[in-house]
Amino acid sequence: MKERYGATLSTSIGALPTEFPREEMTRRLAELKNALEGFGEVNLMAIEEYQELKQRHDFPVSEQQTDLHQALIL
Repeated sequence: MKERYGATLSTSIGALPTEFPREEMTRRLAELKNALEGFGEVNLMAIEEYQELKQRHDFPVSEQQTDLHQALIL
C-alpha cells in the first residue's frame, strides 16, 4: 500500500472502533468473502483472447478500407 499509493492500510481505512461488535465483524467478513467468491475465477487468457479477436476484427476492416481507397482512385 505504501509503495503503490503512498499510504498505509491503517490511514486508508481508519482506526477500528473498539465498540464494533465481534458478531457484526464476523458477519461482515462472511459477506465480503461471499462477494469475492462471486467474482469467479480470473481468466488468465483474457488478454490473449482479446488480441486475437481484435486482430480478426481489424484485418477485414483495414483490407476493406484499402479496397475502397483503391476503387476511389480508379
